Amino acid sequence: MAAGDGPCYCKTVEMMCFSAKIHGVMDSLTLIREFLDSRLGVPPGQVVPDAALAALGVDSLMMLELVFECEDRFGVTLDKNLKSPKTVGELVTLVDRLRDAQS
Repeated sequence: MAAGDGPCYCKTVEMMCFSAKIHGVMDSLTLIREFLDSRLGVPPGQVVPDAALAALGVDSLMMLELVFECEDRFGVTLDKNLKSPKTVGELVTLVDRLRDAQS
C-alpha cells in the first residue's frame, strides 16, 4: 500500500469531498478526484497534487474531457494553447488561477 493510501487517509478524502458537496463548494482538487473516480475508477486517495496525470490513466483525450468538465463546472475558459499539465497539482493551480482571474 502506498503512503497516503491507507484507510484513514481515504476516509478523510471521502469526507472532504462529501463536505464540499454539502456546502455547495467544489474545489478544483475535489472535482478532479470525482472525475477520475467516475471515469477511470481511480480512488480519490491516489489523486494527490504530486501524482502524475499519465500515471493515473489520463491520456490526451481524457485530459480534454477533464478540461471541459472544469470549464463547465467553474465557468472558466482555459486557453487552448496552454501547455498540458503533467501533475494533478499543476492542473489544480491552473484552474484555480483562472477561477480567481475570471471571477
